[in-house]
Amino acid sequence: MFIDKSNEVLMNHYRKQEIIKATKRLDEEKMPIVKVLQLANKEFITTDELLEALYISKEQVLEEVLNTASVTENTSSVPENTTDVSANTTNVTEKAPMEIAKIYKEYYEKYNHDREQICKDKKIANGTFQKYLRLNYLIPELQEMVNNKKLSVVSAEQISFLDKHNQENICYLMEHFRCEITESVAKKIKQNYLLCKKNNGMFFLNESVIKKYKKEKSIKVSFSQDEIEKYFNGIPKHSLKEYIISIAKNTHDV
Repeated sequence: MFIDKSNEVLMNHYRKQEIIKATKRLDEEKMPIVKVLQLANKEFITTDELLEALYISKEQVLEEVLNTASVTENTSSVPENTTDVSANTTNVTEKAPMEIAKIYKEYYEKYNHDREQICKDKKIANGTFQKYLRLNYLIPELQEMVNNKKLSVVSAEQISFLDKHNQENICYLMEHFRCEITESVAKKIKQNYLLCKKNNGMFFLNESVIKKYKKEKSIKVSFSQDEIEKYFNGIPKHSLKEYIISIAKNTHDV
């Protein structure tokens, strides 16, 4: 069948169809992310476009690969340009996530907290090192869930910023209400927890809140470096979202 690829409306239609198919494969058929990416028709949607539409990060793809099999078994199945595997991955792939976390913690203490030197000497990507190091801040019950693949490493990293009481609550919700803590849900939990903590507010989390987080969809807005320097000069990048929201709240026309 001939498809006029210059027809933007038609291409958008097929692109949406690919996203619908991918969503079904993930949510209903429970296919692995890598398999979903493989089945997508690259004529209509790129791997990066599909990951963005599904709210899946490239690190999450890597996480799935690391947790399901050895690197030698998965190298050929990982889509091009979707991962940044550190050079020493083959040394740790067969270990449980918490074993890797303990090893990285030992490096951290041995090197007197010098992350840059650790990553250089051990050939570990900085993001990978940070992700596994944070697992050491989880309560034992959540650490066990990570090892048993009930909680992904990417989600666990976000949860690790919560205090012991709230981590215990998340563990309870997962065990008794079968609440699924996806990466996007975990990020929302972390963001709201830190915001409440900063404003001395009360952080509350239950089954309905998690379901609400799961339904919410994020909208990504990009700024060029010139725009940041022109409009947000002096404001740290990690504070931009909070700054923009505070401006919007104080503007009656918004």
